[in-house]
Amino acid sequence: MSRIIRCFVAAFASLALAAIAGCNADGGSPGMRLSPRDAGLADLWFMTGTWSTPRDTSGNRVEEHWTTAEAGTLMGVSRTLRGGQTAFYEYLRIERTPEGIFYVAQPRGAQETRFKLVESGGNRAVFENPEHDFPTRIIYRGLPDGRLHARIEGQQRGQSRYEEWFYRPAEIAAATP
Repeated sequence: MSRIIRCFVAAFASLALAAIAGCNADGGSPGMRLSPRDAGLADLWFMTGTWSTPRDTSGNRVEEHWTTAEAGTLMGVSRTLRGGQTAFYEYLRIERTPEGIFYVAQPRGAQETRFKLVESGGNRAVFENPEHDFPTRIIYRGLPDGRLHARIEGQQRGQSRYEEWFYRPAEIAAATP
């Protein structure tokens, strides 16, 4: 079993045991109680689900999946498909800590980068990390037509830069032999 899978299984097992025991996620800190629905992350409900960009003219697309907010976290994963290959992937989570709510990204499973939630409500969430090279800001918006808009922005080589994606709700079909 790979190291990443072992860590993932261990983390979920720890959370499950803590929930069954009714203890706090950090062994007792106030404000970290595990619950079936996490009020601290309730504003992010619009992100929950499986999302996909439409295929572009070359057949490329981006997928993103977010779990519901439970036990102080939303878990997510993203992948970019180009030419029938996975060109990029990222492990994601949004977690409530005593310092606030953070969007945590691990591109290609590398070292994590944390972005603090600085604005939420009205189907919008803004996360910032001014110390990061690019991006320094991540924005998610639930659109009235049911799509999810994601945007990253910041400075690169002294120039303002952004990338954005417009996701539609998607169903990921099971692989067939």
